[in-house]
Amino acid sequence: MPQISQREIANRLGLSTATVSRAIHGDPKVHPETARRVLEEVEKVSYALDPVVSAGLSKIRRRSFYRETIAWLIEHPQVELPWLREMFETANDLGHKYGFKIEFVIIDPNDLKSIRRKLSILQAKGVRGILLGPAKYPIIDLDLPWEDFTWVTIGANCRRSNLHHVGRDYHEDIRMGIDWLRERGFTRPGFIQHGTQNVFFKTYLLRSALEYYHGKADAPVDVLCEMYPGKSDEVKKWLERDRPDSLILAEPIRQDFAGLLPALSAYPMVILAPAYHLKQENHLFFTANYPVIGQSAINLMKRLLDHSQSGLMSYQHCILVSSRTNQPLSTPAHHVF
Repeated sequence: MPQISQREIANRLGLSTATVSRAIHGDPKVHPETARRVLEEVEKVSYALDPVVSAGLSKIRRRSFYRETIAWLIEHPQVELPWLREMFETANDLGHKYGFKIEFVIIDPNDLKSIRRKLSILQAKGVRGILLGPAKYPIIDLDLPWEDFTWVTIGANCRRSNLHHVGRDYHEDIRMGIDWLRERGFTRPGFIQHGTQNVFFKTYLLRSALEYYHGKADAPVDVLCEMYPGKSDEVKKWLERDRPDSLILAEPIRQDFAGLLPALSAYPMVILAPAYHLKQENHLFFTANYPVIGQSAINLMKRLLDHSQSGLMSYQHCILVSSRTNQPLSTPAHHVF
């Protein structure tokens, strides 16, 4: 006896053939009750699918197939980077929807030969897209086969002018912090940089300080104070000389500057990193919006691959994402594209 068709099953149940097909192949968009009716009818009439076709269609329905692999170069395994967990998760989720399989590759920036070998293997496997970063130290000057792949760099230490980039908008975060202080009546912020921090923090703080005090007659002598271990007296002299009414710091004060805590604790503070141990009502601190950064990196990679854009570029497509704060802001954050 010839096998009953999906069209006949659909007619029996008063459904469309497409709905019956989706239910049989496990499409999650089909209502559970509808799926139950279809599967019961399939069993009743002993309908059998072609196993090869069925497996392929089920993967498509469930979006469990990959159209290609992209590689993500990072310095440490994901388990050693818990603060980036949300970024990896959202990137994986969105990549899965686009049909991307993300392969994480651990690299040592000091071992150029090893990185080049790993890139050669990835190219042999047909990988076209590379996500690079974040990194603790600058790695943009490495002699890599830039022209062989489509690149998206992530984080300030991986940014270079001829590669597309996704990162945190430090300048916008500082602007939001200044607005938060101004709303509370503080109009003379002091900008403080830990002297041992990465230079990009200093760049953003110094730029923001110069912009804020530009043209003001009562501008401080030193718009940016750099703190170094064992030199607490210089910071205290800076406070007395420049008379800030509030402070903007790149990160919370570390233990090696504990001697400064009595002098600094009375000031309202804007801190560009999480500082959950501080009194929140007098402090605004920021947490990088890693979920949006992860999604933005995948969206940008998809766009580039769809248009076959690879190698070093004559322009930079840059997505900067403002951060989350521990307190609501009257001035909403926005992303710069």
